[in-house]
Amino acid sequence: MHCFWIGAVPAMLFLAIVMMPFYYGSKVRSVPEFMRRRFGTGAHLVNALSFAVAQILIAGINLFLLATIVNALLGWPLWISLIVAAAVVLSYITLGASVPRSSSSPGSPSEPSGAPPRTVIGRPQEPASRAESVSWTCR
Repeated sequence: MHCFWIGAVPAMLFLAIVMMPFYYGSKVRSVPEFMRRRFGTGAHLVNALSFAVAQILIAGINLFLLATIVNALLGWPLWISLIVAAAVVLSYITLGASVPRSSSSPGSPSEPSGAPPRTVIGRPQEPASRAESVSWTCR
């Protein structure tokens, strides 16, 4: 069993049992929408701005940690590592958004829509049979 499920299952149960009836009864779809309806647009704006600032800080910390790893592995100065890490991330995001996803080849079983390709230690793995392609297991 993957460690993700240790936290995900209780969180999904909590959302399904506690939060969904609350959202349904309040006729809202999210916490920010509830904040706007309950406390007004001022609370909604504070919530949006604090979320945006938090996301920028998280992105900065992640970029700094990536640059620190590049610095440790290659011995480059930290400022060069930051620029290189930012360029790699920006290139990856830009190219990933501009390259369309390839469709499965004719005759091969198709994977569920939006599902990531199956890999074993970084190498794509083709399903051996149709029965195996239907059963998705964590490896």
